[in-house]
Amino acid sequence: MFSTHFAFTALGALAFLSQDLGFKVEADSIVAKRFEEATRWELETAELWVDGELVEQELPPVAGSTQRVVRITDEYEAVEEGRVTKLLREFVELDASSAWTFGEGAESARYSTRALSELEGALVRFVWNAEAGEYDAIVEEGARDEDVQGLEYDMDLLALLPDRAIEVGGTWSLDGADLARAFRPGGDLGLRIDDATEGSLFSVPSATVLAAGLVTPSEVLADAEGDVTAKLLGTEDVDGRRLARIRLEGGLEGRRDLSVLLRTAAEDNLTTPTDVADWSLVSTLECEFTGTLLFDLGAGRIDSLELTGDIVGEHELEWSETVFEGQVSTFRSVYETQGTLTVRVAVEHE
Repeated sequence: MFSTHFAFTALGALAFLSQDLGFKVEADSIVAKRFEEATRWELETAELWVDGELVEQELPPVAGSTQRVVRITDEYEAVEEGRVTKLLREFVELDASSAWTFGEGAESARYSTRALSELEGALVRFVWNAEAGEYDAIVEEGARDEDVQGLEYDMDLLALLPDRAIEVGGTWSLDGADLARAFRPGGDLGLRIDDATEGSLFSVPSATVLAAGLVTPSEVLADAEGDVTAKLLGTEDVDGRRLARIRLEGGLEGRRDLSVLLRTAAEDNLTTPTDVADWSLVSTLECEFTGTLLFDLGAGRIDSLELTGDIVGEHELEWSETVFEGQVSTFRSVYETQGTLTVRVAVEHE
């Protein structure tokens, strides 16, 4: 005979195995977060046209890296029916850089860029606008209204969380747009190239130097497409916190026209007057990755995320410049890169 006691025991076991991975936060909570993105790449192929003519060239080894660090502190000032309705965000650190080497040994040259943001040190309040169905960003200190136009409220990676309780071993699907939030948390943070340094041994056009600082996952994968699977592996105790361990696996592809960013960087950094109206840059990145997401069951939020994988890119760069005696030449370069990608997100515990 079926036992009522057995039924309740079984239901209790299932409830124990199922985990609520929904976002929860209490009013007046303060959480510090850190976001890091790093790539290492090598040039695979490159073709160059000058004034429409393909140039035969044998390139030396070319390799580089990019890095992006974002640190913020969020104060959840008001919560109504589970929704954050007012949040004060301090942008503690906003920094991005690139470096690459042309050639080997004593005959090599090194190039670099660094990007900064007017938002670093600023305080911005996000207020839920029920009528518009979105958050309004309001400058409280240290920035201009135009600096916050591209900001987004979500830096908790809410799109990665399931909309139901998940049993251990259970899975859910994410699309590329969901995971893209990990590459571009908070929207457009206003990071713009503020400094570009060229090597001294080889004359590499400034357009090339600037492009290397722009073709990053945070820029190119902002609207990525792809399929990602999340799987709840189990739970564990870490430093007094009960964490759910989740595996992420999948691929993303993004394509973006970076021409406006390129022209802005050129206008801000070139030391000689140059007409950059015809400069353009279009980049495509594809990546395959695996990763681990740790969700704090007690706090009701993501504790950390780490993604690693391989990344390949195809980039098309066009520009013009004065080469000698006032003659202006047009250049077109199509090149492919391959390398590795690492993304880390973490709550900064005291």
